[in-house]
Amino acid sequence: MIARSLLPVVSFVFALVLLAGCASNKQTQGEKAVQSFESTRMHVADAQKQVDSTLASMGQFQYTGNLNNAFQNYKAALAQLEESSEDAKWRAQAMRENQAKFVENWQKEMDKIQDPTLKSNMEARREAVKQNFAQVKAAAAEARQAYEPFIRGNKDIVQSLSVNLSPAMVPSLKPKMDQTTADGQVLKAKLAALQKQLDNIAHGQSASGNPTPTS
Repeated sequence: MIARSLLPVVSFVFALVLLAGCASNKQTQGEKAVQSFESTRMHVADAQKQVDSTLASMGQFQYTGNLNNAFQNYKAALAQLEESSEDAKWRAQAMRENQAKFVENWQKEMDKIQDPTLKSNMEARREAVKQNFAQVKAAAAEARQAYEPFIRGNKDIVQSLSVNLSPAMVPSLKPKMDQTTADGQVLKAKLAALQKQLDNIAHGQSASGNPTPTS
């Protein structure tokens, strides 16, 4: 019973703060919210893949003979990476601005419960989700910040190749590519940390990964 009552509350908050996509008017707010939350988890997973795609496109210059094709693929991957970064900025800001609304909706649901045991379990789960929410906000902000050096490094490489797209240019860019690759790995780690916190909420776990009480 308590698990069923909590799902719409948790998901409703994520619908408010993440606003990921539209759903049919026939769906309940809880159903729409579940889709929004799941869409956000998928977005973070896709963002990690986009980092890999950008790194793979950059790596093509080390072994391909068709520099023009490699350059076009690289620019396309970078454009998609920048879109992912802009989305991450918006989501991090939304989570910062809506934490009060998050807690408010939890409290409204708790006020409706009369059974002391259920109310106690609700309180424990609320505190666990609050911890996760704080962790999500922090992880999202760190991921957003980690985008900046990675994108900047890729842009520098693109700019250099725009001026001189030749086999002789590629070896001179290796130190920059190595640093950008390292920045990409940092970004992937930050995105993975964010994914873990979202997964904790989806699985009903606390910020430490331990299950929260149910009845």
